[in-house]
Amino acid sequence: MKEALRTAGLDPRKFSPGDVWIVEDQAIRLDERTGASPRQFHSSRTMVVLDGAERCADGSLVSILAAPTSSRHDLASRYQVIVPEGEGGLSHCAVMLDLIQPVPRHSFKSKFGTVSPEQLEILRAIVLSNLGILVDVDEPQAPSDEADLPF
Repeated sequence: MKEALRTAGLDPRKFSPGDVWIVEDQAIRLDERTGASPRQFHSSRTMVVLDGAERCADGSLVSILAAPTSSRHDLASRYQVIVPEGEGGLSHCAVMLDLIQPVPRHSFKSKFGTVSPEQLEILRAIVLSNLGILVDVDEPQAPSDEADLPF
């Protein structure tokens, strides 16, 4: 049955927000900085699923939104999150939330773990802040002028 679903372009595997999966490293696009040494490809890399529950459950979608992790937590920016040792089965690493990307479902090899609901909430808040939807409390706010309101 699984093979028939895959042949039809459907993936019967279960994905959930906050899942940590081992993914083919070649399926992931990482930022290549100018002047930096070329990217070292590995056999696999862990990624944290950030797609919503409804999209995760839809086996007809060909990709899942996820963020790659990096052991180079020392280079993490404020747009990324350092997760503590053991969270979701991960070693001490950075979740590169500035590199969220669609990853083909077939590139997900095996589920590695799941981050805690509290950690998932932190990741989602940073994503919303990165997108400018959730305004960071440290960012200056434009003054509000009620006279400019359209109603």
